[in-house]
Amino acid sequence: MNRTKYHTEYGRHSLIPDCCIRFFVEEWDPFFENKWRGTAYEGAIREQAYDYVPCPQCFYTNKRVKIRICMDECGHECDGEFKRANA
Repeated sequence: MNRTKYHTEYGRHSLIPDCCIRFFVEEWDPFFENKWRGTAYEGAIREQAYDYVPCPQCFYTNKRVKIRICMDECGHECDGEFKRANA
């Protein structure tokens, strides 16, 4: 599966800001196990109860969006569609 394309398309569908999607696919996802796990930044994101991984600028300026939760809004789980499209 093309993880970058999947996360980018599904992130946009979920209404996550492009800057946060870029941060996730370029910085967070590929290096999460080694670079971010257990860091103060990861802890701060969890403590602030974000529903997505914000880029540092959005986090520190408290820019937060309400993401689209497909099961609540359209009644089905769109995640699978994006996974199949990017397989």
